[in-house]
Amino acid sequence: MSATYFKIKNPVFRHVCEQILRRECVPFLGSGISSDCQYSGKNSDFKDNKRHTVRGMKLKLSSEDQGLDEKCERFLWKSKIDLNESFKKLTETLQVTEFINLDPTLGHFCIALLVREGLLSQIITTNYDCALERAFLRSYGQKCVLSDGSNRDRSCEKYVSIIYDQVSCVHQRSGSQGSGECLHLYKINGCACALKRKVAKYPEIQLTITQLQSWRDRRWAEDTFRVVLRSKTVLFSGFGSDEPQVIHTVHQILDEYKAFASNKEIEIDIDIKKPPLPPNTPVVHCFEPEPEFCQLQITNNFVQSDYGKYNQDLAENFILTKGSLLGGASAKDKLPANEFWLMIYQEVQNLQVINILSSASAGQLVVSAFPMSKYLFERIKRDWEADNSILRNFFLSKTDIEHLPTNLAKLLSYLINGGNRYAPLQLYQNPTCECLLICWAFKPDFGRLTLYKDKQNTQWLRIISKKGNEILYVTGKCPLRSEIQNTSKGDAVGLSTAFLLTTEYSLNRPIEKTLRLVFHASGIKSYQMISLFNFQELMILAEQNIKTGGLERYEEFFSDVIRYPRKWRGRLDTKKKEKYSKEAQI
Repeated sequence: MSATYFKIKNPVFRHVCEQILRRECVPFLGSGISSDCQYSGKNSDFKDNKRHTVRGMKLKLSSEDQGLDEKCERFLWKSKIDLNESFKKLTETLQVTEFINLDPTLGHFCIALLVREGLLSQIITTNYDCALERAFLRSYGQKCVLSDGSNRDRSCEKYVSIIYDQVSCVHQRSGSQGSGECLHLYKINGCACALKRKVAKYPEIQLTITQLQSWRDRRWAEDTFRVVLRSKTVLFSGFGSDEPQVIHTVHQILDEYKAFASNKEIEIDIDIKKPPLPPNTPVVHCFEPEPEFCQLQITNNFVQSDYGKYNQDLAENFILTKGSLLGGASAKDKLPANEFWLMIYQEVQNLQVINILSSASAGQLVVSAFPMSKYLFERIKRDWEADNSILRNFFLSKTDIEHLPTNLAKLLSYLINGGNRYAPLQLYQNPTCECLLICWAFKPDFGRLTLYKDKQNTQWLRIISKKGNEILYVTGKCPLRSEIQNTSKGDAVGLSTAFLLTTEYSLNRPIEKTLRLVFHASGIKSYQMISLFNFQELMILAEQNIKTGGLERYEEFFSDVIRYPRKWRGRLDTKKKEKYSKEAQI
């Protein structure tokens, strides 16, 4: 799957992305988010028959055409044993504990990274699986949720707060909500991990019609859901079932709006001068080209409650299908959760970049202190927002590394954390600006990203464009000699210029002017002398040598630094300054 990017103009989609950026959106995830999960356990029956899907679970019980909740209810009627043993037999028949072995999908990774950015403080799900926890741990460089299938991995307790009953709700890490440091996941129908570890009881896995009719003794789940519905934009994704406890609660909360209905004509338009949508507008992501009845119920009742009358045409605007987002020939296509959440992540990341560039151009970042940089970042922001901007290549990527779904995420995470841990944009705004500036001048089309490491914790990121051009970034301690082991013959760097990003290693510290990069490939060494420039030096050189021509000359300047690094490195050297003083300006 190729992660293309284009600006989606659907106003409801954009409202959702802006609400996420404001930390005012809560995803409500149904079974559809996990339908494409791959099973990594040892149970061949579970894997071959896709027992984690609703269809697979239904077939496990009987071949009759009934809903899963009805089949589970009938299974209990026939058990003829006490209640706890009946539920135990049901969960074992459905192999619920095997759900802990479902691997996360691209959709799970996109949601997890939005949590890491501190933009999603809570997530509510009806699923039993552990795929989202795994995705979140992967973003921290951790591999799994369970260490041996029965004992809780300590890393899970550090990074994940799972709320599945009253006890776990009381002991949740509430102080970390919205920080990006901890995933707060509310599993309102139970948790397979807790069941496997024997800390949850079998009847706590909600499966039957009777269980799903109301919240019963799960007041913690009901109260949490009610508060969220009243105050946040709830994004229903992968949810298309007539689950009474959920649907009835939604309608009860919507009924509260009737006393304050506006009774006015309302239009959904992308015109920013018009009033925005209410902050507690429910939005539904629909997998099928046409919405399910329960999805139409939610949006139609919202319109009736909030605007004082029914209007199905208006209500359908709050259901996001592939046709409503892309239009044209896509009207009859399905919108999988992976594709939908990638669109969300890309657009939110786009908005984050615009905000970061706005901060840089307003003089609010460290990089703003250098000559002309504020004006440069204002120009980059204008170019970034252009419909045909080549800078949008930052969002393109082949999803071979799913936990880093865009080029920008890969670039920062590779350079700052070696690719194992995700680097949130909000924590690394200065390196983000520096990367954008270099790419703005060089205009790469991102053919390939390659990360090199050495023993001194220096990290080299090489961007090779589809046209064969190269950019070399570096972070770390930068010794005089850096050796890179086990490379291929084609890995020799063609450039002799590298750009040192402002990180914890390089901020306000002197750097080496040149260093030797040594590649080891099949027992053969290849050498490359590298001229190193940091952002401060580049801006000082630009100020000294660009006297006329405006901002357009900066693009020429950066390209010239890449082509003739020794000349420009020499101009920073006081001993060689006189030698170059008479040379023509670029």
